[in-house]
Amino acid sequence: MNCKQFNSISLEEVLLSLGHFPTKQNEKEAWYLNPFATESQASFKLDKRINAWYLHSEGIGGNNTNFMRKYLNASVKEVLEWAENHNFSSFQNQKVSNQKLENLPKTYEIIEIKNVQHPSLLEYLTEFLQEIHYRMNDKSYFGIGFKNDSGGYEIRNKYSKICLGKKMFLP
Repeated sequence: MNCKQFNSISLEEVLLSLGHFPTKQNEKEAWYLNPFATESQASFKLDKRINAWYLHSEGIGGNNTNFMRKYLNASVKEVLEWAENHNFSSFQNQKVSNQKLENLPKTYEIIEIKNVQHPSLLEYLTEFLQEIHYRMNDKSYFGIGFKNDSGGYEIRNKYSKICLGKKMFLP
């Protein structure tokens, strides 16, 4: 991964992976408590439109690389190594040309989409998914989760997608 690739990842996703959640947000921006210090009023602004941050309390800002250099107190090389070890969904979603998709023969047909009702599917879900309550930075959270192959937990809710504990990375 290079800086251009890392900076194309949603900073919102990076912040969530670190356990930082917005105190308020809308389509254009999100406000967070300072991730570098303790504060009671949010002074860290994320501009979602340009994927850039600004910390009003210190008068600094930038892109994902700038943020993680300060957050980890690390070099660019170390930041990119850190990013390589995280599965960011926005980096995984590579754009595919519509023209290529149009040339493929359609081999499926969606018959119906509905809420999960079938007893076998519900049994399968409850076998693997659990409601997990956890604490980060003196705040309580909860989500739906499942245990991964490394013994950690993949947890999702409306606001975050994180892994607690170990995460297996394939070379």
